[in-house]
Amino acid sequence: MIILLRHGQTTSNVDSRLDTALPGAELTDLGRAQARDVAPELTGMTTTFASPARRARETAHHAGREFEVLAGIQEISAGDLEMRNDVEALETYHRAVFDWLTGTDTPIPGGETRESFLARYLPAIEQLGENTLVVSHGCAIRIFCALACGLDPVKVMKNPLSNCQWVGLERSGEFGSWQVTNRDVWL
Repeated sequence: MIILLRHGQTTSNVDSRLDTALPGAELTDLGRAQARDVAPELTGMTTTFASPARRARETAHHAGREFEVLAGIQEISAGDLEMRNDVEALETYHRAVFDWLTGTDTPIPGGETRESFLARYLPAIEQLGENTLVVSHGCAIRIFCALACGLDPVKVMKNPLSNCQWVGLERSGEFGSWQVTNRDVWL
């Protein structure tokens, strides 16, 4: 099993900003506390990787983990919507990633497509060994798990990961038939 952990709270999270470009926002005091608080849940993981984003690296650090940075597991690029928090931008971003789950590769304006996201995220995850912790990003984790496990798009989109929540992922069989071990709200 691998664990995909969403990073702790950032100032961009507080403001509901689409903060996807590197290096990204730092953790808030609450975000640092969230990372420390989740640490006991991660004890069985023998290896840790973090997204290149500052918030993921800080989360791994504050969770007391030695880690390596792993390219490919950063957030889904918001492109032209970067750092916006208006309703139109948020709806455009989330509509595009929902379309990815229903089979349409709608591009995020100036950002990624489903294919470009999977072309970087999937190889990064496939190379990892068992008992690995991956500190990544909420939308990237949700979309990846939904595609990897054939999950219901509506349930996945209605139930986002909170900061420092995690998903256990069993990678058995073909991509698309993997299993989520702990997110009943997605099943």
